[in-house]
Amino acid sequence: MSFTVKQDSVIMGVTEFRNNIPNLLKKHKTDEEIIITNRDKPLGVLIDFAKYQKIQEIMEYAEDFILTQMVEKGKKHKGKNTSLEALEKEYGI
Repeated sequence: MSFTVKQDSVIMGVTEFRNNIPNLLKKHKTDEEIIITNRDKPLGVLIDFAKYQKIQEIMEYAEDFILTQMVEKGKKHKGKNTSLEALEKEYGI
């Protein structure tokens, strides 16, 4: 399996990661992502906590935006019913 990563990402096998957890947590750069793999398949990503919080914040804004768009669409099609499943499919959620 192949996957694309950013230039400042590090790919590390799960065994290497497990053996180096203390050092990785001490020396982990905030702009660096460590992609943890098992048999060349990505399992997870270690990122800085501040970066994780920022991602969560962006996701909340995106969800709010999509919900607003769904409500606006519903107002335009007053009297017509659209299922939640159809809206989720349309907005890719």
